[in-house]
Amino acid sequence: MRYTIGRKYIFIHEQAKLKPKQNMVTPFPCVFKPWEDEMENQRILVLTCAEHHKVRNTWAKPEDEPDCDGFIFLDAEGGKWYNQYPTASYGQVDDSADGRIMWSGWDKEVDQRSDRFFMFVDLSRKLESMSRGIRDFQRELGNCRANREGYDAKTVAKYKGDYIRFRDTLRQHRDRTIQNAKAKSGCFDIKLEPWRPVMKDGTRESFPDILKTSVMWTPEDREELETEA
Repeated sequence: MRYTIGRKYIFIHEQAKLKPKQNMVTPFPCVFKPWEDEMENQRILVLTCAEHHKVRNTWAKPEDEPDCDGFIFLDAEGGKWYNQYPTASYGQVDDSADGRIMWSGWDKEVDQRSDRFFMFVDLSRKLESMSRGIRDFQRELGNCRANREGYDAKTVAKYKGDYIRFRDTLRQHRDRTIQNAKAKSGCFDIKLEPWRPVMKDGTRESFPDILKTSVMWTPEDREELETEA
């Protein structure tokens, strides 16, 4: 399962001034581009996974058996937050809701200054998404589209300059996000490393292009992680 009962997890919501709609306030996650948008605030939640339930997909028929996983999280005050609960939402090629939570009592009357107004995203998914973007910008530098399509040298240089700026500002934003999450959550460390799953035969394989986020709450968590690796 994607979450473990009793374990703490970090979730994030980014509030930013996005071009061209500078002052729009929405509970939903924004598509933040650090090379042109202005970050206003990163809200951080530490929640404990409390319950797991089998739930139906929103497209399921009433007679269908529940075959999706839904979770209930608790905040420090005992408030409930839902992840794919009481029903699960999936697109044809989209499972992003697996990493999103909202307060159980959300409605449009919730105070917009409160964390409970916003939808939060699993920090691990957020960091892994940023890492994929950094990787893709770096790859584009080595095989620039403008160069492939036969543009002149000046245009190619401009494209490469843009990709360098995109890559570097996204990397800086990812690093700031990690530091902010550590400071606000009180965790011991947050580590990004290549995914090394255990295969069916018991061996491990490494996938350098897929970075996995590990949140360590104590020094012992780091020792356990290094032992597993």
